[in-house]
Amino acid sequence: MKFPEPIIKKIESIKNDKKRGASELAILAVETFKELILSEEVGNKKIEELVRTISSSRPSMFPISNHAKRLGKLLYNSDKPTALKIIANYIEELKKKNRRIIKNAEFLKSFSIVTCSYSSIVEKFLKKFIETLQKVIVCESRWEDISYGKKYIERIKSSKIILFPDKEIENLSGVDCGIIGADGVTLDGKIINGKPSLAMCTRLKILRKPVWVMTGLDKFGESIDTVEEGFDLIPASLIKGFITESGILNFEEFCSTAKSLYQ
Repeated sequence: MKFPEPIIKKIESIKNDKKRGASELAILAVETFKELILSEEVGNKKIEELVRTISSSRPSMFPISNHAKRLGKLLYNSDKPTALKIIANYIEELKKKNRRIIKNAEFLKSFSIVTCSYSSIVEKFLKKFIETLQKVIVCESRWEDISYGKKYIERIKSSKIILFPDKEIENLSGVDCGIIGADGVTLDGKIINGKPSLAMCTRLKILRKPVWVMTGLDKFGESIDTVEEGFDLIPASLIKGFITESGILNFEEFCSTAKSLYQ
């Protein structure tokens, strides 16, 4: 089943984008449904095909698949005005969810923290609390020709943010905790996130400093065999807890709460 050219381009953008995080790409995926509905009369079969296509576009980024499947069910048998209203409300709920995550992370606002890779939710947290945070160490997080850590420095203008070389992570010290985002959290106990998350979390374990995953429940998935290049699988044993829209959860609580929403 062929999609209109603008839809094909959006799907390709989701598939090939190496700069945006999973939460940002999930919103782009939802917006693709809106564009399809605006472009032509759409029946259930076309919606189902878009759900399958988007769900398979980035296997390591669970929220893209979770939201495509969930939205597809909501749109079933909807006429165009109803479908557009459903999508608008869905996007607003995603934005509210992210704001709740940041609010629930407020207890970290006076700490010295270290982070790595890139997360749009972590970025929003840093922007909101940069004045009260003691310092922020950002690992360079280089993959190929991109330094994901530099994105924080470019977008958050503050002398408190320090860029830290990836090769020096084994010498990291002087922080209260680490925070990372997540592209996925698997039922078998792994967190998917960009490099060098595993090295950073391992170092903080040695230092006996907690690592918090700042993420939505939409990052939940059953399991994954392989991840995209540039990503790590971090054992849940290296994580103190998950800061979510439903509060601060341990691994078991995260999985049970997420399963009720996305399965």
